Amino acid sequence: MFAEYALLPCIFDTKHFNNPEIGELHLKNLKEILLHEESLVRDLYNGKWSQFVKNIGSKPYCTKEILKILLKSHRLHRVKAVKAHKPENYIDWCNEALSSHKEDALDGIIASSQTIQNFTTETTETLIASVEKLYKADWWANRSHSVGLERKTSDYLKCLKRLLNYANSITFIDPYFDVVKHEYREFSQILEAINRSDDPPSIEIHICHLNSISTREYEEDFRKHKRFSSVIQSKKLSVEVFIWDKFHDRYIISNLGGIQSGHSFGVSDHPNETTTWTRISRTRRDELQKEFSRNSNSHKLQHHFVL
Repeated sequence: MFAEYALLPCIFDTKHFNNPEIGELHLKNLKEILLHEESLVRDLYNGKWSQFVKNIGSKPYCTKEILKILLKSHRLHRVKAVKAHKPENYIDWCNEALSSHKEDALDGIIASSQTIQNFTTETTETLIASVEKLYKADWWANRSHSVGLERKTSDYLKCLKRLLNYANSITFIDPYFDVVKHEYREFSQILEAINRSDDPPSIEIHICHLNSISTREYEEDFRKHKRFSSVIQSKKLSVEVFIWDKFHDRYIISNLGGIQSGHSFGVSDHPNETTTWTRISRTRRDELQKEFSRNSNSHKLQHHFVL
């Protein structure tokens, strides 16, 4: 749903295309897709990738735009170096990307046709694709803004992996969420998957006052829930809870993208029961952030507390 790619520096080198103008056209098309689909890109070798790209002498103008967009939207994220020596050429960068993939799987590696010629057919068919012929790669053709999930935490975690790993802020919106409900008994496992105690994301939970209990009693349930409190403390998280008068749909939104989340993160006791999660547009995500802000004109805030 939120794809993660390695873009090899060679795709920013006009000398790697038979026709530089066509090469730039492919790059512009890639830029629009990365922006529209809110994909993530790895800044390989401790951020040396972006430095290398900036120093390419024959790069097209849109290279600067792509880097700017990725940086501004926090979707260019630095990953640790894997190979012992810093990559010095395009083949080195491809090998670094392949090694990075082995440590944490990428959705794909995008290269120039010239670089791809140096790698095996099996590797290029399954993971590396030419920027000129992306449509031929199965992993590119099978991109989707929607996914069917079984109503179990393991499926949710697969879908949320990149948001949990890299987002600066994550907001769970579910009118029916109640920390003591059986359906939500595994929600703490989602927070537990955030392994960033040195740089944790801000967390918000938005719910509705639907039960006969008071909003203060809701707060007490959150504070007294041992498993929930233990995870928040161990992961060094700050969780804000907002209780509203009414709303209906369920979402998970972050600075990296948003999801309309079907049955949300409630788990089912019935095997193979499914739900659908759908990536929403940036415009809709921005609307939701305003809708659930403290000064919302859409809903009446009844209670707010921090855990």
